[in-house]
Amino acid sequence: MELKNQEITIESDEQLVEFIKQYGFEGNGTKTNPFIIKNIISRCGTIHNSHIALCNITYHVIITNCIFYTYTSTLEELRQSGQTRVYPLNVQPCIIDLVSSENIALIGNIFQSSQQTRIWSDISLCHVNNIIIFGNHFMTYSDSHIQLEEDNKHISIIGNVFYPPETDVGSVSYQQPFSLKYSVLCHNILYETKIRENLPKPSKRTFHKVYIDKNYCVKSRRYL
Repeated sequence: MELKNQEITIESDEQLVEFIKQYGFEGNGTKTNPFIIKNIISRCGTIHNSHIALCNITYHVIITNCIFYTYTSTLEELRQSGQTRVYPLNVQPCIIDLVSSENIALIGNIFQSSQQTRIWSDISLCHVNNIIIFGNHFMTYSDSHIQLEEDNKHISIIGNVFYPPETDVGSVSYQQPFSLKYSVLCHNILYETKIRENLPKPSKRTFHKVYIDKNYCVKSRRYL
């Protein structure tokens, strides 16, 4: 399924069920038979805040085998949208935005962008639980590939390939304050990039039972 300049915004379980029915995706949202959103080719301009935004979701969802490509929108597209920009036209806040949701897996997707396009983060996580990010390729011109915001737990970031973000923030970064609990970050490949090491002050962050191991940095040829 190909989508062009169509931002998917789902703010409840009820809206998610309607979306699944509308596009004929499989599953019933249970742990043993999750909703499977797959084979989407999404080409989205920066006039949109994201490609997919999920909020207040409790169903089990897998997003897999999708391609998300972001390009800089034209001035004509901006005029047609009727928007008033608060940041430059070549900026998109994120590609996938997950807020106050749980039981979502992102598996085997490709994230891309044009060279002129700046993305603050490919995936933004805020107040989420039980999120799996596995086997994805991040090839965007972004500030960071995965952005951790407030109160996240049970996050598994495993087996992904991160190409260099545009800044030295790192492939996995965070905003203050934030918390990360009961989570795993391992077996990822990072090309000339890093996982952010300059942690904020202890009063503004919380790590609890977070396992970070066997992440291979190609340029430095070392494991984190």
